[in-house]
Amino acid sequence: METPAPPKLPEANIPFDSSNRSAQTHWLIGLAVIASFAGVAALVFLVLWLRAAAPLPPRTEPNPAVSQSPPASPIQAQAGLQDGAAATANSSSVIPSAAPAGALTKPPMGTSVGWIQLGKEVKASGLEISNQNHDGATEPGEIGGLECHTLQRYPGTPELYAYFRINPELKTQLTNRVVVELEYFDSESGGHFRLDYDSYEETSRAQGAYTQSKERVNFRGTGRWRVVRFVLDDARFEGRQNDQSDFRVAVIAGRFFLRSVKVQRDT
Repeated sequence: METPAPPKLPEANIPFDSSNRSAQTHWLIGLAVIASFAGVAALVFLVLWLRAAAPLPPRTEPNPAVSQSPPASPIQAQAGLQDGAAATANSSSVIPSAAPAGALTKPPMGTSVGWIQLGKEVKASGLEISNQNHDGATEPGEIGGLECHTLQRYPGTPELYAYFRINPELKTQLTNRVVVELEYFDSESGGHFRLDYDSYEETSRAQGAYTQSKERVNFRGTGRWRVVRFVLDDARFEGRQNDQSDFRVAVIAGRFFLRSVKVQRDT
């Protein structure tokens, strides 16, 4: 006897609700975005809190006993100073001042540096140009894009001169070991210049008032501003040159352009 087959049940036809699945997906994305923003906000808050909790560094006041580095000379900025022809040359320069034209200002107390910058206006501290009415006459000029003074030839003299006088207060800060630094324009080759200074050498006819420097600087015609340093080890500087000057620049050439001069104690 055959067993009857079980009746077939009707298949359920449940429709798929796609709109419900889409809503769930959007809800999950929204939660992820909110969580991301919350995490970023928490991180920013933590960084700000740590910065606020960190101790501030102590405030440093400038020490008046320590000299501050001077600003760059306009000559360095505009012309690009090169080392001078002599072995003692370097690239230091004179720093301009707000002193009125032609005025000789007193150097700061305790300083051992005097300088002068030449041009249409003469700016100086502790040093002045002198003997302008005799064989040390100079006139304002310009070359290489910078103002300067040109040395004027005095009738009957084979050399060009520029004389300088040191402030008495600065002299008290100097010793017999002194560095004299010049900025000049190397316009053309041929000729040279030196420094004549008041020294303790008393065997000459002038009793050392016009002692010539051991070095002389030859012109090379580079067409650039240059700096040279004369190192003196027996400077006297008692104003025994013309017009009570202490030293002069002596030039064997047709012309000479001088921008600045600096005098300081050799350390």
